[in-house]
Amino acid sequence: MHTLASMAAETMLALHGQPCRIIKGGQEPVEARCVSKPSLATPYGGKVAINQFDVSVLSTFELGQNDIVELLDDNDQVEKTLIITQPVQRQTALTIYASVSQ
Repeated sequence: MHTLASMAAETMLALHGQPCRIIKGGQEPVEARCVSKPSLATPYGGKVAINQFDVSVLSTFELGQNDIVELLDDNDQVEKTLIITQPVQRQTALTIYASVSQ
């Protein structure tokens, strides 16, 4: 991975992300930082979907369908649970995944 891209991604997650736990296929949870935002129901001006989110994480995590991302609040309590549906966009150091809230 490109060093500058990795550094930029980690800085962005540190400034704009929130704590999260990534659970891949029954493995032990991994602490991370994630950025989540509501998805558009349809591209190019669609309505915001209430239960669909885009989640950005470091590309090193390589999430698959049905992996879980738990968004945590300031007290490390689960604020929202997201289930990954598919990767949307892969960048050098970040991957954006489509997900649905549980």
